[in-house]
Amino acid sequence: MIKIKKIFITNMTSDLNKGDLAILEGTIHILKRFFPKAKIVIQNCDYSLKEVLKLKIAVFSSKLCDEHFGSFFPRIFSTKILFGDLITAIKNLFISFWIIIFSLLFIIFRKKIPLSLLPKAHRHCFKSLTESELIIVKGGCYIYSVGGIKWFLFLYRMLYTTLLALILQKKKIILLGHSIGPIKGIIQRNMTKIILKRVDRIILRENLSFYYLKRNLKIIETKMNVSPDLAFLKVDFYENEKPNSLNSIIERENIPYNQTDDIFIGITVRDWSFPGKKNPELLFKRYINAISKIVDYLCRNKNIKIFFFPHSLYDDLKVAKRVIKLVKNTSNVYILRGNYTTNNLRNMLSFMKILIGTRIHSNILALTAGTPVVAISYLKHKGYGILKMAGFEKFVIDISEINITDLRKKVDLLLNNNEFYRSIANNSVLNIQNKIINDMQNIFLFKNN
Repeated sequence: MIKIKKIFITNMTSDLNKGDLAILEGTIHILKRFFPKAKIVIQNCDYSLKEVLKLKIAVFSSKLCDEHFGSFFPRIFSTKILFGDLITAIKNLFISFWIIIFSLLFIIFRKKIPLSLLPKAHRHCFKSLTESELIIVKGGCYIYSVGGIKWFLFLYRMLYTTLLALILQKKKIILLGHSIGPIKGIIQRNMTKIILKRVDRIILRENLSFYYLKRNLKIIETKMNVSPDLAFLKVDFYENEKPNSLNSIIERENIPYNQTDDIFIGITVRDWSFPGKKNPELLFKRYINAISKIVDYLCRNKNIKIFFFPHSLYDDLKVAKRVIKLVKNTSNVYILRGNYTTNNLRNMLSFMKILIGTRIHSNILALTAGTPVVAISYLKHKGYGILKMAGFEKFVIDISEINITDLRKKVDLLLNNNEFYRSIANNSVLNIQNKIINDMQNIFLFKNN
């Protein structure tokens, strides 16, 4: 094993997305296991440093690392001043080009180029990147494209820091826990292929991505491994935090509660644009209609209470409200609105009979809590691939093809055989966690890399 003093984790986004937070927690847990003395820094891929500090999107992740940096090429969040957004986007794009040119000069002139030539907001992050021996590209499903200039820019942003690390040379670069593809567009595909062929190791979290990279991008097998999503690891970084009891959370959320009789069912929803599909508005309407109908169906049992979980806090709340407007009887339907840690979410999910989850990592958190899931998959690779590892592939529904009949069948099957599927969840998660640890031991010994 080589000695690592500093580790740079790129492509974190917001703590408000509990899936990203769970992946990051699993990643840092693994890194601390193998490199306990290494300094760990995190870079955001979506937000500038100013936004990270102002919007308080790194409340939990900042506790896990030594420093938290903003993006070299932050995304533009739409405002009413569209022309201003366009100018900012163009400015950020040209700054990103200059940082690439600066990186090339930095290497050519053996690091004698002064950092003062970089924009002030990026100097500290760039310096940290040059000092790090190990670059971890945080896991997730964001290396894909449906074609067109918008998706080229998205993919360029997602691969940007990895490209810089390659230019800076002598960095060990590992993509850790990814679902990748499909990638449409000649430029997007070639850009991705060039970068991925030059990193040291690509750890994929399901087989569909493995075969996609092998077949479509011609990535050699010896560079790739398949290992489960790191969010399956149950870790506790918040020493002062005690998991809230279900009673205390329900009391905080002002929800009436009968502990002896009530059956709890969780739901997560999300906004989705159905990229590459025709009639996306119609497909989204069909999706929220199906969710509202399953809520109506379940609420025929007066002892059932439905909880919409805040997996990506503000974004998902909007969709939950749209669904509830379509529900006929909302007396036993509740939206949880708190900004909870992953530990508290797992604790709450453990009391659910089942979870109907659109957010893939809400399904993972539920499974790690022993709660069976019906998964509504919006990206095939990560939806079907990850749930297959956990033994729940027959409970996956494509969001583009969702219908109430299929949804009811899967929900009824889990409710009527709940203890059986809880045991499958518990056994699968235990096996997955053991596999992750064994896989990571082989990966971070750096043999044959």
